[in-house]
Amino acid sequence: MKKIFIVLQCIFVLFLCSCVSPEERLPLVGRTYKFADSKGHYGTISFDKDNTVSGFSGVNRFFGKYKVAGENIMFSQMGSTKMAGHPEAMKFEDKFISVLSRSGRFYEIGRTLTLFDGEMPLMTLKLIKENEQ
Repeated sequence: MKKIFIVLQCIFVLFLCSCVSPEERLPLVGRTYKFADSKGHYGTISFDKDNTVSGFSGVNRFFGKYKVAGENIMFSQMGSTKMAGHPEAMKFEDKFISVLSRSGRFYEIGRTLTLFDGEMPLMTLKLIKENEQ
């Protein structure tokens, strides 16, 4: 009986150690999301553990910093390559980058990430890659 009790205690401790509270979990880190429009244009965004962000915005690659506090998100020090592309792809890219600059809040559920400006949803992206933190 004593051995069973010790085994159960060990299982309970392992369970508690494996549970990560929302405050301890680093939101978005190690994940890459994709957004596509109905015309086939798409963009991606990857969040790294050093608070850097990078991705593809339709024609060019972009990079910068991000900061998460609760459900708030702020992008800063954004830059990109400066290649020209098809006018429709450039229009998509302008909108994609504009959404990032206007985003102030995010909601992550399942395999989707929605960026908001206040209460207004701006873009919903789908998870395409998840790395270990």
